[in-house]
Amino acid sequence: MSLAFVDYEKAFDPVETNAILGALTSQGINPQYVKLIGNIYSAATSTIQLHAEGSPFTLKRGVRQGDSMSPKLFISCLQTSFDKLQWNDKQFGLQIGNEYLNNLRFADDIVLIAKNPQELQTMVNQLYSESHRIGLKMNKAKTKTMSSNIAQAPKIEVENEELGTVQHYIYLGRMIQNNGSQEKELQRCVTMAWSKRSSYSQWEPVMTRVEAW
Repeated sequence: MSLAFVDYEKAFDPVETNAILGALTSQGINPQYVKLIGNIYSAATSTIQLHAEGSPFTLKRGVRQGDSMSPKLFISCLQTSFDKLQWNDKQFGLQIGNEYLNNLRFADDIVLIAKNPQELQTMVNQLYSESHRIGLKMNKAKTKTMSSNIAQAPKIEVENEELGTVQHYIYLGRMIQNNGSQEKELQRCVTMAWSKRSSYSQWEPVMTRVEAW
């Protein structure tokens, strides 16, 4: 099994507004809501200040930071891109029953799952191209690959630049090892627990005085 942990450069900033609205429409969102969201983003402007503040200009990409709707808009846009890849039809990934598990996604935290390095290379190339269509740029320095077979470690390239290969990677707060072991993850949890315990030690004298009172 070969994995690719995909990282995008400032993922929420470059995604294009037209791509977001197109994704919402293709997914059957009420046209009135799509129009409302379009109006919100069409009125978005920004300015650049150096020695003096420049003239405002219209923003045509990015989602509003801190808006609870922004992650949903991003996910909707990304979902449309993955649907166009049609990896299930190509039988990419690991077969589970009649389905194929070829990716895991939580917002912009993405893992690609392939049977072998050759299949992973194809998936990375296709995702790179499709992401570029909606304004997302893959961060080649932070995107990493992993293989369950150390002797078959994937050498994946993007635009003639080889992606880094790792033996372990922290995904959604949990360390994944290429050999399936949980030893390093357990050690990491114990270390973090003791570190947190030490940070509370400074409060022990205060707690003792409160209990005594």
